[in-house]
Amino acid sequence: MSEQRVELAIQPLDKTASVTPGTPFLEIARQLGVPLNLPCGGEGHCGKCRIRVVHGTAPTTQADLRHLSPEEIAEGHRLACQLVVTSPLVVIIPPEALATGHHQILTSRGELRLRKGTPPFYKHLITRLDTSEARSLVDRIHRQTGAQPLTFSAIAELARYAHTEHTLTALVAEKSIVGFEPGDTRERNFGLAFDLGTTTLVASLVDVNAATPIAVAARLNPQTQFGDDVISRIQFACERPDGLQQLQHAVCQALNDLAQTVIRDAGISRNEIYQAACAGNTTMQHLLCGFHPFSLGRYPFTPVTLGSVSCQARDIGLELHPECHLYVFPAIGGFVGGDTVAGVLTSGLLEGETPALLVDLGTNGEIVVYDGQNLHAAATAAGPAFEGAKISSGMRATQGAIEHVWRDEGGELRYRVIGNQRPTGMCGSALLDLLAILLDAGIIDPQGRLTGCNARPEIAGSLGCGPLCERIVVHEGRPAFLVVPGEETSSGQPILLTQQDVRQLQLAIGAIRAGTEILLGRLGLSASDVQAVYLAGGFGNYIRRRHAQRVGLLPSAIPTARIRFCGNTSLFGAELALVSAEARRHAEELARMVQHVDLSADPDFRWKFAEAMIFPEQSLIHPEADRA
Repeated sequence: MSEQRVELAIQPLDKTASVTPGTPFLEIARQLGVPLNLPCGGEGHCGKCRIRVVHGTAPTTQADLRHLSPEEIAEGHRLACQLVVTSPLVVIIPPEALATGHHQILTSRGELRLRKGTPPFYKHLITRLDTSEARSLVDRIHRQTGAQPLTFSAIAELARYAHTEHTLTALVAEKSIVGFEPGDTRERNFGLAFDLGTTTLVASLVDVNAATPIAVAARLNPQTQFGDDVISRIQFACERPDGLQQLQHAVCQALNDLAQTVIRDAGISRNEIYQAACAGNTTMQHLLCGFHPFSLGRYPFTPVTLGSVSCQARDIGLELHPECHLYVFPAIGGFVGGDTVAGVLTSGLLEGETPALLVDLGTNGEIVVYDGQNLHAAATAAGPAFEGAKISSGMRATQGAIEHVWRDEGGELRYRVIGNQRPTGMCGSALLDLLAILLDAGIIDPQGRLTGCNARPEIAGSLGCGPLCERIVVHEGRPAFLVVPGEETSSGQPILLTQQDVRQLQLAIGAIRAGTEILLGRLGLSASDVQAVYLAGGFGNYIRRRHAQRVGLLPSAIPTARIRFCGNTSLFGAELALVSAEARRHAEELARMVQHVDLSADPDFRWKFAEAMIFPEQSLIHPEADRA
């Protein structure tokens, strides 16, 4: 007797599947390659994956009842991550429920420039390869190059070319010959650098001889379908027998796609990529290498390895030159990984005025303090809120996201949308703008309460509350701030900042602020002592510095001019590792030198965190904090 099947159609993607009744919709979507927006990893917590059933019957879940109104449920709306297909269905997935579109991804290196050193991979010209001598070919290669040894595949290539070629180019990686090419190919030496972000991936093709990037490409990390943060992905790897395999395959396939893009743009072939380098946080590097992250998900958050990893790129599924070597940056400890090492290496932290801070405001928040002699580092669980997770109208920095908010001369609220289209929600930079504006206006008090029009004039400043007060509405029985009414949005739903949203932002900001104060305290410093703040990471390079100070994310007691954007230091560090063996050695030294501070084990963290959730008073903001 044949197994019963039911038909599923997904529109407007024109995807169909014949499935066994009881199959989760999320499982089907992953098999069909449908990239759902799942900040919570499919747990039903965030409500961002709303779809509509237009034909057939879909059971209602508890998560549906929490996130959807009775009217929406009656119209067929469901959460995709909780839907179970029990009968034939036709569903429509709206654009906001898909993790697609143009994402605002940082590829810039700021003012950083590659410093050419001794390349870890180089080419050596072999001439006078005469087979009439009695001495072995390998001995003659050793004599000309000084490199030892030859890999098995290199010896096989040498035997193949020796009888037809008088000139060969030896491919030398870490003083071993890994292959040969006929003729003189020394002018063509390329490497790939990868920034392995939790949310985004970037690939840069580097001309190693010239120490120059020649092509760059970026995309959303497909692992986001398993959750926006590293804890969700660790949980996925631990709970499913094939979880780690799925995570590794997803990121490797994405890196291969990025590699193909930059290779095509530069007009070269995959077989000309002889080395690759990668920097990411500890979890992302583990997942790329196929190291199970079980021990990272439990106290004391122990990595499998803190050392750098060097392997054949093909061993993890990268499709480059067969002998391409992959270098993965060393980590510092816990969740402070290779991207932070790359940041310390390239940001200017070690060369500028001290005391200094390096703050990487990507999906995960890493902080490094340097007092001229000592380096202390910590990771904080701050990122998901800045990426829009757990924020009612929050979203990633993609098309339709409000990216900046400001007040015009009349006090009216204005905004800019990525893609210049109707807004769908707000990304992290806009959330910080709005929070700072409402704090300045007194609509949000230092404790984070939405107080409405109760602000005193001396708090609200010259513009006062003005038109902003008219935007206070009641949402689910509590005050909320209306950013964009429903008739002006792409979804027809209003874009709001709710009281719960403010609390989530307080948690994220408080984690960064408390971590910063604890690291400074370890070195006998306070925030007012800081002479320079280096901002790295995707989110950090899009925020307004003064607004970050106003909400307490960055030290408020220093002039804004001391806060410097330094671009994508993770990518730049990986690029540097392609052109300089000295940079790799320096990275290894830094990883050992930096003292990792586990904030969860610090006895002061709990009360520091509670204290840091209170927004700074306007009077505490440095008078030279400008509007940048």
